[in-house]
Amino acid sequence: MPVDPNLSVVFTSLGSPANIGLQYTPDGKALAFVIEQKGLDNIWLEPLDGSKGHQTTNFTSDFIRDFRWSPDRKRLAVLHFQRTADVILLHDTNGSQ
Repeated sequence: MPVDPNLSVVFTSLGSPANIGLQYTPDGKALAFVIEQKGLDNIWLEPLDGSKGHQTTNFTSDFIRDFRWSPDRKRLAVLHFQRTADVILLHDTNGSQ
């Protein structure tokens, strides 16, 4: 399946081993996957008929850990999160070496 050469696709599994990052759309006509661009994630659809893929979400921050379609296949649930880190500098103010 050809993928847009301008996209840098990296498949990762952040969830359970069964979650490989690729899912068929409910109609079975495309694959859905997460693409990280410029430090944020969005879901892209790549049609199986060879037509041009497209971005289907428009998050402007943070990351996607997982996504699933609802049982009625009309809605998309996205587990969206922030990566945060704190740095603490400890300094001995005792003066002894």
